Amino acid sequence: MKQLAFACLKISLILLILLSSVNAFAQMEIRGTVSDAIESKPLQGVTVLEKNTRNTVLTDARGRFNIKVAGRKPILVFSSVGYTTSERAVNNITTVNISLEPEAKQLGDVVVIGYGSVKKRDLTGAVSSLNVTETDKTGLSSVEDLMRGRIAGLQIAGDNAPGSASSIRIRGGTSIYASNEPLYVVDGFPILNSSGSGDRSDAPNSQSPISDIDPNNIESVEVLKDASATAIYGSRGANGVIIITTKKGSSNKTNFTVKASTGISKIVNNYPVMNSYGMAKYMRSQNFSYPYDMPPVDTSTFTSRSFYLNDYKNIPSTNWIDQIMRTGNYKEFYVGLNGGTKQTRYAGSVGYNSNKGIINYTGNNRLTGNFSLDSKVNDFLEFGISTNLAYNSLDGVVTSNTPDVVTSEGALVNALAFYPFLSPNTSETIYQQSGLFMLTNPIANIKDIDKNIFYVRATMNAYVKLNILPNLNFRSMVSGRYDGRKYKSFAPSTTALGLPFGGTGEIENVVSLDRLIENTLNYSLVHGDHHIDAVVGMTAQKSH
Repeated sequence: MKQLAFACLKISLILLILLSSVNAFAQMEIRGTVSDAIESKPLQGVTVLEKNTRNTVLTDARGRFNIKVAGRKPILVFSSVGYTTSERAVNNITTVNISLEPEAKQLGDVVVIGYGSVKKRDLTGAVSSLNVTETDKTGLSSVEDLMRGRIAGLQIAGDNAPGSASSIRIRGGTSIYASNEPLYVVDGFPILNSSGSGDRSDAPNSQSPISDIDPNNIESVEVLKDASATAIYGSRGANGVIIITTKKGSSNKTNFTVKASTGISKIVNNYPVMNSYGMAKYMRSQNFSYPYDMPPVDTSTFTSRSFYLNDYKNIPSTNWIDQIMRTGNYKEFYVGLNGGTKQTRYAGSVGYNSNKGIINYTGNNRLTGNFSLDSKVNDFLEFGISTNLAYNSLDGVVTSNTPDVVTSEGALVNALAFYPFLSPNTSETIYQQSGLFMLTNPIANIKDIDKNIFYVRATMNAYVKLNILPNLNFRSMVSGRYDGRKYKSFAPSTTALGLPFGGTGEIENVVSLDRLIENTLNYSLVHGDHHIDAVVGMTAQKSH
């Protein structure tokens, strides 16, 4: 009996030790970091997987990870888009630091850096490259939307009104008073952000200089972030450079692309606003005088100077944001062709985009057309031409306000500040001075003020390339850009904008013309693992 009890105790101890060992393996914790093998920078979002299990974690912004493994001889698998997958055995190791190699295809990609291009493996400056696929372009109406959230260090902000320009910063602002906008280079043509834009604070929504580009027609986008931008483009590139390359023909059979898409837009989280009683109570606490700063419940009693807070308890509240909002929608149509032979390549497209905003009476329509032709006559001579045509129209009032617009015609600012105890069905347009702003009935503000802005833009490039020697070529390019804008505005006397003038109207036409001539002599020599590239050139650009 004692032997049986001793045997049972022995077996129990063995099982306890085994269970403790299993538990020890289950609690094994491994920490580490994942970095880029070329640039040595930490990689965020790398998947760390315990092989043959579903146990996974992702690296954080500093490339760090923390994973608990259960296997006796665990193997971790590290994978990320654009990098080769790597495995690491972690027997009795609690810290793993690993570097992932970029895929060979990624290193072989050609990056445009100004007056030339290099393979990504040979790149030394701070350049981000965005190669665009057809899927990326679906439902996007502008180049800014295409870049948003996809390029490190690129900050894009704006009011998101249909067709409106966005404020773009590369690695933050660099000046307090001067412009912080980058330089755009589209197919070799430099475009300053102020070039022919005709920006004005009282326009419906000013457009960016690249608003004439259909995202469906973009091949790639490169962003130059460091001093190399200034070295190539001078002071114009002090805020960085965004290089956009549009689609060109290919030495394949002709391919047709037809795309149509539609969708809706709607505000998800609306602004919380005060009700009638809450607003009246707040205004009473701030010693607003009555009736000059505080309109009465019944506008016919304007002569009374009494202010009874309880009068506002049972008054229906008007949410003016809801009154000016709607469900927006967009429609997009695109037709393109691409093809050619070994000697001649061609590409063309036509696109139409219509976007109705979530604020009533706001919208944007854009029609674009593009064509390019590249031909290699012989081993000595090459030439090409490209054109880009665009028509844009914007409708509606200003959706937001800048500090110098004291009439508060901005739809959102006006609706947020207007009184909730006034009915949206009132036939009167009521004005009240609120700080620096003159307020208008929000419905009348967007309905009665008529603002339209029309853009017509045309860009043409032509080049000739002479292959003087196998390693030496001369390239000459001539380009021109026409930028026309027509602005029409009318505000009746029933609005704050038109009240001081008994109604006001305006028609304005602005036309600018940019001309560019560029001559470069390029030398390139590859000898084994060594590369020598040299460029000598002259560029002259004039605008008026």
